[in-house]
Amino acid sequence: PYVSGKEFDDAVKWEAEQHLPESLSDVYLKYTVLSDVSSKGGLIKKLMKSDSDNSEESDIVDVLLVAVSKRIVDKYLKLLNKAGLEPVGLEPSSASIVRSVVRDDTMNVPTIIADIGYSNVSFMLTLNKNVRFIRTVNFAISSLVNVISKELDVSPIKSAEYLYTYGMKENELDGKIKQIIKPVVDIILEELKKSIDFVQKKEELIGRSDNKQIKRIILNGGGALIPDLPLYIVQELSLEVEYAEPFKYVDISTIKGSEKLHDYGPLLSAAIGAAIKDIS
Repeated sequence: PYVSGKEFDDAVKWEAEQHLPESLSDVYLKYTVLSDVSSKGGLIKKLMKSDSDNSEESDIVDVLLVAVSKRIVDKYLKLLNKAGLEPVGLEPSSASIVRSVVRDDTMNVPTIIADIGYSNVSFMLTLNKNVRFIRTVNFAISSLVNVISKELDVSPIKSAEYLYTYGMKENELDGKIKQIIKPVVDIILEELKKSIDFVQKKEELIGRSDNKQIKRIILNGGGALIPDLPLYIVQELSLEVEYAEPFKYVDISTIKGSEKLHDYGPLLSAAIGAAIKDIS
């Protein structure tokens, strides 16, 4: 429930204690109010409280909590200082990715960013450039590389080469690589479907109306570079799928080979998102 001033700050800390595996004294805790507290619209909802015959309404606001162990943060800060660098901020990679890949003209469209990394895949729900939900599964590119390596009896390096050369292409090598990796890709898509189903049932995440359905997937990370993967996702889920394009906010026209650099944008989204953060 929203209250003004220091009372709200204290209330957030009390609430946070229920969600953290460590005590507040052992973490750095930051929060952002996602609701528009200046009006009665937006994401503010009403909570009806019943106490015998009396009822009252209180404004409920959505708050994004970020808590990181002090030992982890202090380790990073110490490393940066030793390198002669001045740290100006630390944030979860998810926040950086959303900042760099979600366009201003479509930021009010509920979107899932599928960040396909080497060891895991993170499904991030974003709305109005806010991170509203994250779910991570512990298999991704490494699983694809391993299954190719095992099936063809080749080294992981050669397997990665096959993955990024042929991927989900039907007409290359008679579709052999697609046949090998399809079971793993289908598992990732099944987890994506579960995430979509979950958030669409949660009114507090994206609201409840016809235009509050997941209609778009943005592919990020190394997995976005797998040939024909977006096409396969479109066929399976019937949703709009696009590549992450973080360079749209950065002028790289003077860099030699900048056209090619755009092809690797999904690998650099977090770095670019952190670089364009307003720290004033």
